[in-house]
Amino acid sequence: MEEKKTNGKAEYIIELKDLTKIYDGKTVVDHINLKIKRGEFVTLLGPSGCGKTTTLRMIAGFERPEEGTITLEGKDIAELPPYKRPVNTVFQKYALFPHLNVYKNIAFGLKLKKVEVTKKNIFGKEITRLVNMAYMPVEQKVTKKDGSEVVKTVPFCRSYQMMTVTTKKGIKKLKKVNMYKKFIDDKVKHALKIVGLSGYEDRDVNSLSGGQQQRVAIARAIVNEPQILLLDEPLGALDLKMRQEMQLELKDMHKKLGITFIYVTHDQEEALTMSDTVVVMKDGVICQEGTPIEIYNEPTSAYVADFIGESNILDGVMPEDKKVLFAGAEFECVDTGFAPNEEVDVVIRPEDWVIKREGNGILNGEITGCMFRGVHYEMTCMAGGYELILHNTVEYKPGRKIGLYVDPENIQIMHKEHVNNTLPVRFTSNTTFDLCGGTYEFSPAACFDNCEYDEENDVLKINGEEIALKGKEAKVSFEFDSIDMNDDEYASPLAGNVESMIYKGKNYLVDIKTDDNRHIYADTEYLWDKGDRVGITIEKDKFTFSDCDFIAKEGFTYTGEEKNA
Repeated sequence: MEEKKTNGKAEYIIELKDLTKIYDGKTVVDHINLKIKRGEFVTLLGPSGCGKTTTLRMIAGFERPEEGTITLEGKDIAELPPYKRPVNTVFQKYALFPHLNVYKNIAFGLKLKKVEVTKKNIFGKEITRLVNMAYMPVEQKVTKKDGSEVVKTVPFCRSYQMMTVTTKKGIKKLKKVNMYKKFIDDKVKHALKIVGLSGYEDRDVNSLSGGQQQRVAIARAIVNEPQILLLDEPLGALDLKMRQEMQLELKDMHKKLGITFIYVTHDQEEALTMSDTVVVMKDGVICQEGTPIEIYNEPTSAYVADFIGESNILDGVMPEDKKVLFAGAEFECVDTGFAPNEEVDVVIRPEDWVIKREGNGILNGEITGCMFRGVHYEMTCMAGGYELILHNTVEYKPGRKIGLYVDPENIQIMHKEHVNNTLPVRFTSNTTFDLCGGTYEFSPAACFDNCEYDEENDVLKINGEEIALKGKEAKVSFEFDSIDMNDDEYASPLAGNVESMIYKGKNYLVDIKTDDNRHIYADTEYLWDKGDRVGITIEKDKFTFSDCDFIAKEGFTYTGEEKNA
């Protein structure tokens, strides 16, 4: 299939295929695939450690991928050094030279710029090499003493022309102008005009505000006219008001320049405000990509819905197409294609709730809290055993009884990413197994059908046949609510760090990352902070085993499917 072209050029300027990066045995970017259109403003959005900055650094050439390709206009540049790539980067730390003024900071890259020059050697063979732009050969007209003109080839830095210039007093006169210096001067002044800093050429960078320093860094990046501008959280060091102003200015710069912007941030507002396309990342993979409106209104997972703006994320059941049960009531929706009575995640944005008189809605509730947010009131409401967040321009005071309704198209239904925890284990005895480096006890009689266990003699029988579990492998499943989280990691068989939490109206679904990079999900009523170190305790009769191939090999029929059913 031939790629669509715009003005004779491919529609996609850059393409990432199966891009992978590994640090110290840990995969931080995991086989991602992404196509970026020419002239597009793309934002890589995600929490710290999701792989967004590493992806940007691989595009810039500061990191080499272990696997995959980075294709720029049809050419693989994964092995190309940074200085040979038509990209420039703006960092969160501006990296301005404190001993140079604004003009010299911006001109610095231009003066170092190298260009390809092709010439013939003494044998007549054409040789291409990189030379500093100042020494790029250009044609220069030279007037001899007899008045005749000849054309000579001279370095760009020694190229002159007679031009009419205007002095500070407004007097026009003919002057011999160095074309190399004029080229740099024109480029610097044009870049300053784009970022709104005309007239700042001679200012000391240390005397500028944070926003002005950021603009100088952007001007330095665009002065070389890159095809792609990479921005790594460039507004992170600014205060809120200045950050909001710079968001609009960056969007305006993008329109003026017409080049491709790839922007990295963890700030959802920045992503939604500036982007043509938002790419949401987590754990080195792309969770969803789309326009800001698509990402906000049609999230494909609870993680995306929770990360992008505020959401009510509730457990629900789809009894049939276009109907969903949650909070003890049945609502109409527009979603189809789910299995009968499938457990789902229901997402409703706070502004989509319609508040009515008590008894006039589908759901009745009571306001428990109200806070003015400037353009709306944010209220909490207990309804059907769930705590809901409501946004409304009308204030409803705590204690007020209300009815709730939501339009079917404003209810987003999603398949659950996880219905339980299922992980590989190795049995260490007839009553213990190793899970992610922690040793857990289990009750054989509670976890296997037709099982007898003689504790005194350590004899295990399934279907009347004796079997020794030690050294055998299987998969274990356990529910989210069977886990007890505690802040003493040494009091539990296994520990991990809290990666994220999603409030489900009644409880928090916590993602715990173990030391061997496995994810365990737990239900808890307590609020934990990201990065908290927690111990993981699981009740010993709450395990279910599957993929027990060793049982079939020894003449047994149990595989765990009966137990799971």
